[in-house]
Amino acid sequence: MTRYVTRLVLDGGKKRGARRDRWRCGTRRYAVARRCLRRNSGKLKGEPVLTYPLDRRCVRGLYDQLYGFLRDDIERGAIAPGQKLPSKRTFAQHLAVSVITVEAAYKQLAAEGYVSARERSGVFVNDMGPALRLGSALGGEERYRARSGEEGAAVEADAAGKPCSTWVAPAGDVRYRGGVDNPAGAQPFGGASFAGRLQHCEGEGAEDRWTQLACGHGGSALAVSRDVVDLTGRQGGARVFPYEAWARTQRKVLSECDEPTLLRAGQAQGSLELRQAIAGHLRGFRGMEVSADQVVVGAGAQVLYPFIVQLLGRDRVFALETPGYRRLAQVYASNDVALAAVPLDADGISVEVLAKTRASVVHCMPSHQLPGGMVLPIARRRELLQWAQGAEEGAAATAGAAGLPSAAFRRYIVEDDYDCEFRMAGRPIPPLQAIDQAECVIYANTFTKTLGPALRMAYLVLPPHLADEFRERMGFYSCTASATDQLTLARFIASGDFERHVNRLRTRYRKVLSALVEALEGSAVADRLRLRHVGSGLHFLLEVEGASALQAACALGEHGVAVEPLEAFCLDALCRAYDGSFDGSAGGFGKASVPADSTAGALVINFSDLAAEQVPVVARAFEQAFG
Repeated sequence: MTRYVTRLVLDGGKKRGARRDRWRCGTRRYAVARRCLRRNSGKLKGEPVLTYPLDRRCVRGLYDQLYGFLRDDIERGAIAPGQKLPSKRTFAQHLAVSVITVEAAYKQLAAEGYVSARERSGVFVNDMGPALRLGSALGGEERYRARSGEEGAAVEADAAGKPCSTWVAPAGDVRYRGGVDNPAGAQPFGGASFAGRLQHCEGEGAEDRWTQLACGHGGSALAVSRDVVDLTGRQGGARVFPYEAWARTQRKVLSECDEPTLLRAGQAQGSLELRQAIAGHLRGFRGMEVSADQVVVGAGAQVLYPFIVQLLGRDRVFALETPGYRRLAQVYASNDVALAAVPLDADGISVEVLAKTRASVVHCMPSHQLPGGMVLPIARRRELLQWAQGAEEGAAATAGAAGLPSAAFRRYIVEDDYDCEFRMAGRPIPPLQAIDQAECVIYANTFTKTLGPALRMAYLVLPPHLADEFRERMGFYSCTASATDQLTLARFIASGDFERHVNRLRTRYRKVLSALVEALEGSAVADRLRLRHVGSGLHFLLEVEGASALQAACALGEHGVAVEPLEAFCLDALCRAYDGSFDGSAGGFGKASVPADSTAGALVINFSDLAAEQVPVVARAFEQAFG
């Protein structure tokens, strides 16, 4: 903490009293505090302020502490909806911190939907909606464990105004997915072939023709040509895998573990050592208090999603976001469940439309939606949890002693925590699972974005009652993931190598993104480009003035850059393709399912496979295509 704590109470702009607590401070530092108090007391006259004990000795940064205090006061109503927060400069002077610290805290609150900035007016608290049965993770100051090392340094660099802060999306334009194996949607082609096959992608039925071109009649993705700059993220992170550290860890596993441990079939939930490592990682990085007994490991998310269907039942309707992950719809439909595609709006999945469907399970990406890129604000998260906590018809009659509906009547949220490791500015957005006390959230994530898709390692975190049911009904399964890979990954996480690897990746991606945005903004066609949801993960949206997304994708393909249009992710045609598995109660989709915030003509720019030396090539392609 600061080596001193100063508390000032203002009444009508006049100093009513002051209490100073000296915390192991020298005479000189205390004298500085006194001068600061006298100087600021005059400047603060007449302006309401808030006082919080910020600890400079704490491993959490000052902005992180301030964010936590403000968030907690907003959550419990101490700061009322509509109330204006102190100006950044005034607040910084009062707390004896830098303006950048206050600004970083305000930005994080805005990213999560707690506050909104009004031009020339200030920052105001948003209405959070009705109260829910939320866990202490949302209301407690210790929602997240302290973070240190490279990640903390990177966050402080953001707060200190380093280059990345210049491209962070504005508060109103705000953040993955974690469970899916590969960002899906249509697979574009490269070079002239790409442009030639898109020449008919205009007019009525363009989306269907794009789908046929991109995915083929069998639904398999086509590879991007090697001589094409790939902005689709389809190459699986060729520069991602930490070969040396992984090989070192695997050698230790092979030399230290006995033969039965390495070669025998594993239990259904996976290696206990790996499940414990995952639980510890989630506790430190995502603020999730889970036990190893709740974790189920599998060889990729596509193997685990059918487990969800078996647990919850095939008689349910599963709701999916549209635009959304195409392969996800294929996996669920292949398991004979009805699908309801729910459109997005400017904030994310529309809970209002979801409530009108017959769905009792929704699969969504609240931390960074693929492909929309938006972050689900806290008010919308509350609405989604409220929907899940609302029992279906007849549930009240079957409620148990805890007041919760029976499993047969519960609604569930499958939280696909896509891209959570790569939020480029501020702290990660809290997962729904960490604030759920109704046991209605199934958390899903993979190591695809951090270690590459070839590793084939994913996991679920089940609510306790579903974890018990999994062991009872599905305990006969053998784990589909390699025992050797599980043990290697467990020790890779426990040793800290995984965290260091992710920090290096985040730093690399941050530099690439900063260079890409700077190059586009400095290009000759910058006035025709509009970037949205930048900094929330490994992709963002880009609109080209005067060109449809399909035309823009075609033009860029002619100049050696492969991109995907947002329309390619719409799930309407795909849902209808599975006879009898489409729930039409959600309404029409197609173009209507594209977010109603002027992104209908957007391109999805995924920079995970982009090298820094390719950035100038991309900028030239934009100039040649649209200049």
